[in-house]
Formats: sequence, C-alpha cells, structure tokens
Amino acid sequence: EPEPEPGKMAAEAAPPRSGPSAMTMYSLLAAQPLTNWVTRGAIAPLMQFIVAEMGFSAAQKALLLGAFYPGYLVTQCAPPPPPACAPAALTPRGAQDSGRLLHPKYGGKVALTINMLGTGIFTALIPLTLRSSAPVLWTWIALTISGMFQGSLIPAHQDMKRHWLPVGAGRAVANRIIGIGLTVNFILATSLTPVLATKWGWRSVILLP
Repeated sequence: EPEPEPGKMAAEAAPPRSGPSAMTMYSLLAAQPLTNWVTRGAIAPLMQFIVAEMGFSAAQKALLLGAFYPGYLVTQCAPPPPPACAPAALTPRGAQDSGRLLHPKYGGKVALTINMLGTGIFTALIPLTLRSSAPVLWTWIALTISGMFQGSLIPAHQDMKRHWLPVGAGRAVANRIIGIGLTVNFILATSLTPVLATKWGWRSVILLP
C-alpha cells in the first residue's frame, strides 16, 4: 500500500479549526506586518537622521543597519525539535516548522503575540540606548533582539494558516494577502519615514507604532 504524501498527512492531522471567518483571518494576517513597519522598513531611512544627530561614522552606521539580520537568522535557524535548518529531517508538518522556537509548544497565535510585543518594546528602547554611555553597542543589541523576535513572523503566519484556513484556495489567497501587507509595509516605511522625521523628529517614527 503506498504511503500518503507528507502534505496530505499534515492536512489530515491538522484540519482547520472552527473560529474566525476567513475574511477576518485575511485581514489580521495582512495588517500584522504593518505593526512591525519600523523594524522591517523604516530603520534604513531613519538611520540617516540618527547618524546626523549622533555623529556616527560610516562604519558605525553600517554596523547598525545590519544589526537586524543576525538576530533574524538566529530565530530562523535555531533548533526546534526536529533539528533546525535541515528540511529533510522535518516532520510531515513540513518546512513550516523551520525556525519555530515557540510554535511547537504554544502555537502560532502565542508566537505572533510575542513577536509583536518583543519587537515593539526593543524598537521603542532605541531612543534610550542612543543616550547610553555606549550608544552604538546598546542600539546594536536592541536592533538584534528585535530581529530575533521578527524571525518568528512568517512561520507563525504559516502555523495560523494551517490551523484556521481551508486547504487549497483559502491558503493561497492568504499567501497573496500577506505578501501585499509586507509590500505596503515597505512602501509606507520608505515614504512616510522621511516626512515624519523631518517634521516631528526621528523619535516620532520610533514611537508611532
């Protein structure tokens, strides 16, 4: 008897739950990336204003611009069970489990909530870290930790789609809507950040979300 395909096993093992309507889920999944618009899109244009005020060198600016990615990489590749970053070793639930530190035990909703709270808190700390005795070091740490929280964003979306949306068209539509949300995130971040920072100062951009 042929073995069932892994994707089919995952769908049968985790059927969609009763709960929010598909449209509600679509709206939440599209809007959630907008709550992280500073960390994901506004830091680069914002850094011009921070560097001008703080007098950082080009090397320090480059260090801060890249601070997000080491943390993001850690939570993408950190080892949940089964071993991380090894697609062949994943369970039948598929590649959605890759990088999930919290999801196997708590689920996508809890992981997404922690993502939003952690990112918001450490992003809001940037004005304080810049006033510390070692502004580059502490700002780098804050941005790196924000990146660590952001690493769970896409896997959490995948987890929620798997549990709350029907197999097939529903999840395909969700993927497109999430992509639109991420695109709008970057458009707003890159277009509004210079305007807000010029009019009300760069700290207004940090605290707006």
